[in-house]
Order: sequence, then structure tokens, then C-alpha cells
Amino acid sequence: MYIKINSNTRITANRYAWVIEERIPDPETGNVGWQETKNYNSLASLMKNYVELLVRQKVKGSKGLVTEINKINDAFLKAVEKQKSTIIKLEKAYGVR
Repeated sequence: MYIKINSNTRITANRYAWVIEERIPDPETGNVGWQETKNYNSLASLMKNYVELLVRQKVKGSKGLVTEINKINDAFLKAVEKQKSTIIKLEKAYGVR
């Protein structure tokens, strides 16, 4: 089970954490597959910290910062709203919050 953020990013969980997975090409074969890139102890922590990371990667300086934060927050909120039942299943399956 996973929560799709976009075609290259999704959220899932294991028994230890909430996990960000990204589609990344394998350096040896070139095949694209899902790789764990970040782990968070709660869904709230993931939302806050991953959004901050994305903003820092995209924005050089403060120009456009608010615009980028709003875009990323909107994408996360839409993904979470669409997939509330999946979030509940992941929480129950792995005991994460």
C-alpha cells in the first residue's frame, strides 16, 4: 500500500516508520525502480520535514519561497485527502502514526 504524491514520489510505511520512496534509475542497469529515500517516525513529521526539504532544493534565495511552499503543501494535501483510507490501513498494519 502506498500514497501517491506524483509519478515519481510516494509515501508508504513499514513497522518502524513512514517512508518516502522515489523512482530512481539503478546506476548499474539503468532500470527505474522505487527506492526508500527518507524515513520519518510520524506522518506529521514526514509532512513537515519533507516539504521543507523540497522547498530548500527548489528555491535559491527567498524569491518564490512562498509560491513553492504553497505548491508543495497543496500537492501533499490533495494526495492525503484522496487516500485517507490507505493512510488508516497503513497505520493499522504497521502501528505507525
